[in-house]
Amino acid sequence: MPLNFARRHKAADLLTKKEAADLLRTTTRTLDRWHKHGQGPRRIPLGKRIRYLRKDVWDWVDKRPFAAQAEATLEIAS
Repeated sequence: MPLNFARRHKAADLLTKKEAADLLRTTTRTLDRWHKHGQGPRRIPLGKRIRYLRKDVWDWVDKRPFAAQAEATLEIAS
């Protein structure tokens, strides 16, 4: 991770595991399970704590197959 990471991101951009889970309307346990299987948004280890960048969470959602399908459905309906 680049040394200037902290300069490029505001503290509000870093989410705790609970905040990331709440944003995704899931549980912290599900986030752990996704990570174990190589899925889910990118995690950032900070010592013994895990954080998520808000942008990484939304990028991961955008890359999910249902997101592309939902967007295509909205375009057709328009």
